[in-house]
Amino acid sequence: MLVVGHLKQRHLESDIRCDRASVLGNPFELINEESRPAVLAAHKAYLKLVIKHKNSGFGHLVVEPSQVGVIDIPTSEKWKRPTVDEIISALENLVPKYKSERVYRLMCWCRRDDAENNLPACHCDSVIACIKKWSEK
Repeated sequence: MLVVGHLKQRHLESDIRCDRASVLGNPFELINEESRPAVLAAHKAYLKLVIKHKNSGFGHLVVEPSQVGVIDIPTSEKWKRPTVDEIISALENLVPKYKSERVYRLMCWCRRDDAENNLPACHCDSVIACIKKWSEK
């Protein structure tokens, strides 16, 4: 099972880092809470483009955020610029974890311990939705 956790939470052995220091980090910068829906929509479009590039045989390339067609959301300077193959490999490695009875946390900075009932949306939610779709195939 995959859930989203916060990087300030106590670290567990099963945690998977999913911020910009990792391959699965969101390349788009969150400027303020009002920009969150647009940033998350851009990340979903980015993931779709990554998958499209992989299916077209361009796994060795880096999908640049500018290719998504979003011009008003900046790219984070902390983004690692992973290749399509690196991202797809990381996503594929999450499929058995999604299917597992064990809880695995995708750790990002969006979720807070004190936000139990009002969790801010996170790009990790899109990652989990992608994994869910793949696991159903």
